[in-house]
Amino acid sequence: MPPEVIMATAQLIFVKSINDVIDSLIRTIQSTPADKLTWSPDSTGRTIIDIATECAGSSLFMAQAIGGEDAPTMDREKMAKYRAEHNTLETVVPALKDGGVALDKAISSLSDGQFDDTVTLPFRGGITRTKAQVVTMMTGHLNYHLGQINYIQTLYGDKEMH
Repeated sequence: MPPEVIMATAQLIFVKSINDVIDSLIRTIQSTPADKLTWSPDSTGRTIIDIATECAGSSLFMAQAIGGEDAPTMDREKMAKYRAEHNTLETVVPALKDGGVALDKAISSLSDGQFDDTVTLPFRGGITRTKAQVVTMMTGHLNYHLGQINYIQTLYGDKEMH
């Protein structure tokens, strides 16, 4: 198979993977009773809505890293404001959809050669990854948080798959 066909197929798989996990996140949080969206098993545990908000914001952040020329920077004030503005089911669901669209657009806009381009991310003092690695990091990140949300649901007694 020619390399350009392999890359086009990989690009479709990346986009499908992002869409699938965003859909799963939305379906899972929408199945959560309203009083459990902000419930935590202890005083230091994260809530479902907080985790979902991180997924939405990190999707936009990483879409910038994938599709942009410059690496995004960590702005704690901007992050806190985003979390405050997206702390309900009614605000986080559209934000998750927007994050998915941004990731799809960023991934779909890459040419074959651009998947090998590198970007330095502001984590752990700066880590350099290819854009292909950033895409796979993002799918892993979203799936990780989906698992956290599913686990929180089991702690309050929800044993159904959503």
